[in-house]
Amino acid sequence: MKVGDPAAPADRAQSVRILAVDDDAAITAATVRLLSRHGCTVDVAHDGETALQLARQHPPDLVLLDVMLPDIDGTEVCRRLKADPATEASFVVLCSALRTDAGAVVQGLSCGADGYLTRPLENREMLARVEAYLRHKSTIDALRDSERQRREQFERERQASYEAEIRALGAQAVEGLPVSAWLYGAELLREAAPSVFAELQAAYADLINDTFEQQVFREDNDAAKNLRALAERLFQVRASARDVTELHYHALCARTIGEPSARARALMECGRLTLLELMGRVLNAYRSRYPEIRGGTEAVSPASRRASS
Repeated sequence: MKVGDPAAPADRAQSVRILAVDDDAAITAATVRLLSRHGCTVDVAHDGETALQLARQHPPDLVLLDVMLPDIDGTEVCRRLKADPATEASFVVLCSALRTDAGAVVQGLSCGADGYLTRPLENREMLARVEAYLRHKSTIDALRDSERQRREQFERERQASYEAEIRALGAQAVEGLPVSAWLYGAELLREAAPSVFAELQAAYADLINDTFEQQVFREDNDAAKNLRALAERLFQVRASARDVTELHYHALCARTIGEPSARARALMECGRLTLLELMGRVLNAYRSRYPEIRGGTEAVSPASRRASS
């Protein structure tokens, strides 16, 4: 919106909210008169605490913030605004009634301020500066929105990839293995024993991390030993193929949250290989303990699973 255009549509004007913060009532009154005539909604605060409260209640697009306030100085107010998720996107401009040196300006900008101006200003210059600040903020908001959409799209694609991978690996694990039907269709371990599942998930997430570091950084660690121990523990609780793939999904999701996309993809590939090896070890444990499985007959029952848990 062009703040300097008095003919700006009213609906667009309502979207621009400015917070004027100054202990001098004459300055805030003049600011309200000037900006209101050009379609802006202007809130007023005469001290730092009131400014912070108003900003949280109605997050402004632009804050014109006096450096010298009676309770909290403007730089501290700016720091708090930028540290609060509710107001961090507000464009904050520090204002001073005194001619300041470069050091004061640098100090003001280092607290997170987006701009610095010295008053008094002629009305046309003030409007031009406000318009420039809002234009700058609009560009930043568009970039943030684009980044947010990119992250959301990445998360959707990652989740779809996980689900497809789990379905494929689960089918691969059970293909040609004549174990009892409950092993792949009964109550999930996550639902039957949540605390046990959480313990195994944490162990599996650590295993993925150890394996990743071993492959990427060539670090010696206990990944192989931990893999064997985890497979044995899964056998002890009579985990099914579905349990193992669910474990993989939840552990890998937790492990890759917040990671850069390249590292997340590398962890996913490492997790895929770890899952294949873990599946093989768990199934070998069943075959070695239950010879009937190798012959194609049912060997275990839900009762034995409950007893093991």
